[in-house]
Amino acid sequence: INELIDLISTKYVDEISKEELKQKIINAALSELDPHSSFIAKKELGLVNESTQGHFSGIGVSFRIIEDTICIISVINNGPSMKKGILAGDKIIKVDNKLFVGDFLSNDTVMRTLKGVSGSEVFLTIKRPRQDSLLNFNIKRGYVEMSSIDAALDINSKYSYIKMNRFSSNSYEEFMKVINNLKITEKQTLILDLRSNPGGVLGDCYEIAEEFFSKGDLIFYTENRNNNSRKFKSRKNGTLRNNNIFVLVDENSASASEIIAGAIQD
Repeated sequence: INELIDLISTKYVDEISKEELKQKIINAALSELDPHSSFIAKKELGLVNESTQGHFSGIGVSFRIIEDTICIISVINNGPSMKKGILAGDKIIKVDNKLFVGDFLSNDTVMRTLKGVSGSEVFLTIKRPRQDSLLNFNIKRGYVEMSSIDAALDINSKYSYIKMNRFSSNSYEEFMKVINNLKITEKQTLILDLRSNPGGVLGDCYEIAEEFFSKGDLIFYTENRNNNSRKFKSRKNGTLRNNNIFVLVDENSASASEIIAGAIQD
């Protein structure tokens, strides 16, 4: 492979980065394996880790790229954007006085632009619905908490509902906090909504799953190609082991979400 890279570097008609070439070869090789095997480049590792740590440094918004424009879907409570008056529905037109609209936009590009060192500033030009003139905001990036739980409420005396969007390193702590706040009794049914939850940290998934089982119950196991297995059993009697549970999943529920849903179903 090194000989191939050297050959392309010296003989190819255009100049090409060796590092870029290595990335292409690695990704091409892994694409022949199963869809869950992928290489995380060094420059992407920070973004991947942030999604599992439950916090990041940025402006504090969730967004979606619609056609060629960044549309703000929600603004994180008490984050830098909320404090400056950014609203859900706003569209980002310029970043630091440069046009930031077009086919070049990707989630990765937007995150790299909007996230940054806490205390650094970014200047946004916003188009707000039903306003003709553009709005300008100078936002100082800051530390933003990402909650794993979108909603937690008592529907009535019989049903309680919890919606989880991910499993991060503080998900178990958040989960137990809302369980205690809801004061769920054994007579109540819990609706656990894991729709579009892509998974995340296995440790917190394991701890949350234990709350639905009795001590010694098998929750899941791992097995390698040599048939060596490791069993993960509940280490305690869970607080919700006697409750009726509904688990909601969809085609975007994956990984840790599948473990919890599958274990409860079994």
